Amino acid sequence: MAVYQRFEYEQKISKWILMQAPPDIVGEIQTSHSSGEQRLAPRDVHARVFSAAEQDWRDYICFLDDELRIIEEKASFVDADCRSEYDYVIAFEDSQKLQRLRRKLVKTKEILDCCLEVALGCETHWQELRSRGMLDSEPGPTDLGAYISRIKMSRRGVEAIQEHADGIAALLVHILSYRNQDALVKSNEVLNRNIDVMRELAVAAKSENELITILVSKSQKDSHTIKILTIVTLIYLPASLVAVSTPLESGLVSL
Repeated sequence: MAVYQRFEYEQKISKWILMQAPPDIVGEIQTSHSSGEQRLAPRDVHARVFSAAEQDWRDYICFLDDELRIIEEKASFVDADCRSEYDYVIAFEDSQKLQRLRRKLVKTKEILDCCLEVALGCETHWQELRSRGMLDSEPGPTDLGAYISRIKMSRRGVEAIQEHADGIAALLVHILSYRNQDALVKSNEVLNRNIDVMRELAVAAKSENELITILVSKSQKDSHTIKILTIVTLIYLPASLVAVSTPLESGLVSL
């Protein structure tokens, strides 16, 4: 919401430009100028604009604080060593959510600083007008001073939440880093066990290869022996047959 006001002192009228102003404030200004007379003092209009701009800050800051407490509860009570289906789940998306929340806090603080700067500027301007006799009465305790106090209080609340968020962010980083290191250690242990198993398999395969080599060697020796026996058999077998068939003249054995 933005407000521009120019006061014509001689004519005792004000010219207003309001952007995204609440309808009730616009209605009051229109009613004040409908008869050609300014029934609502400019200071009162500004005070109501400040009040309308400030009324939802407390609820919004409480909402941000509640969002932060949800992440804090998960980060504070999660078991970093043992993961269970009944335990809180901490993941990288929690860090992303916290970062978005921290960004909202930064924007909120920037807006509150702007509101405070405008309010202090108005206070200085009104004091100057009062010193010139252009304002008749002193501001009451519920006017601009009270608004400035509430903005300062809201700003302190945002700063406290920011400090809280910084601590939770550091805790999330430690938890995720610890779990990553633990997962890396366990992965290395599994890898080492697999290497040992592969080494044992390699030794067993080497022993089998040696055994197969021995069997092949024996098989080659046996084959050589059989070859020799075959050659001897081929040499002496025909002579034996001739020797057997020669005495038999009856013709029962023939070649």
